[in-house]
Amino acid sequence: MDGHKFESLEVIVDDEQGLIVERTIALRPYPALKLFRDAMYERLKDKLPPDVWDYPAEA
Repeated sequence: MDGHKFESLEVIVDDEQGLIVERTIALRPYPALKLFRDAMYERLKDKLPPDVWDYPAEA
């Protein structure tokens, strides 16, 4: 992203029918990921629901 590299890992868990029941994505390093997130937000903020952009903090 803008010349910064980032790495990703995706884990997909399926059931007996082959349907996806869980999907986890991890990305790093954070500074490059933040650039990517900010760029995607500008392009998609009006097309996706607001809760897509926030990660709720647990109490």
